Amino acid sequence: MTKKKLYEKDYEGLPYIESLELRIKEQKQQLEQKYKELEQIKQIKELNQQIEQQDQQIEQLLQEIKHLKKQIKQKEWNNIQKK
Repeated sequence: MTKKKLYEKDYEGLPYIESLELRIKEQKQQLEQKYKELEQIKQIKELNQQIEQQDQQIEQLLQEIKHLKKQIKQKEWNNIQKK
């Protein structure tokens, strides 16, 4: 592209080079916004994974509690029978 062409007016009345710079700037802003959105999605996925792990831990603890309650009841029953 010749230097003269770079400074000819485009359909918006801007020199071609300025128009090109504006489009590049807009695309850069869009890409930066997309990057931020992707980072947020990544963080959300990581948080969801942590939540799932915590849910599993809670479920395990609940199962342990149930088991311990059964053991306590059994011991109480055994103590009652001994008397």
